[in-house]
Amino acid sequence: MFAKIAGLRHFPLERLLTDKYLLKQQEATQLADFLMQVLKWYSSDRASAKTLLDHPWLAMPDDYHPRMSELEFQKY
Repeated sequence: MFAKIAGLRHFPLERLLTDKYLLKQQEATQLADFLMQVLKWYSSDRASAKTLLDHPWLAMPDDYHPRMSELEFQKY
């Protein structure tokens, strides 16, 4: 289905999170891992809610700032 869309190219989720949304590398890695467990095509392959509640991405402190500053992004 998507193969017929001209100009469509594979763009890894982790890279999208860092390049477009300026998430820090650690945050992007953990969020991508979390989302890939949730977005499995077959429900039998998806992680359970109980398992996901223990995911490190959900354990980030409330005051953690996940986005890179402009300077951090330029260095990245």
